[in-house]
Amino acid sequence: FFFSSRRRHTRFLPVSWARRCVQETDLRLYIKNREEKVENLKNQIKQIESDLKKEKKHNETMMKEYMLTEQSYTDISKRNKILTAQLKDKEDIVTKLIRERNQEKTQHEQDKNLYNIKMKADGDLIEKKDILIKELHQRIEESEFKIGKHLEIIDM
Repeated sequence: FFFSSRRRHTRFLPVSWARRCVQETDLRLYIKNREEKVENLKNQIKQIESDLKKEKKHNETMMKEYMLTEQSYTDISKRNKILTAQLKDKEDIVTKLIRERNQEKTQHEQDKNLYNIKMKADGDLIEKKDILIKELHQRIEESEFKIGKHLEIIDM
């Protein structure tokens, strides 16, 4: 066999699958991390909703048991408004994260499709090169055959 110290032309061949695996793994981890953040925020929203319900029940109980002054009623209303605002903020964050995750999934699918198209084109190019090499070998054999015939004629 012939061994060469030249670098193999593997940049666009399927041999470079390791790079693709690393990129896809990084994207999967990033998406998984984003999904965990969304889940955590959803849980926080549920907790705030639960706290809000408890606070409302507590407030209703307090109103029934005691005669509340106007000031304490105002304080309770402010607390409810604060909890409602916090809930709205968390919902906005979750909506934004879901939108970003969907955009990232779409981008990942587009990248994947482009990669597949490129790999197919590279495969087609390799096939064409193989056909050209076979044709060259065939021409060389034909030339060698003709040269051999000419040498036989000259030797006679």
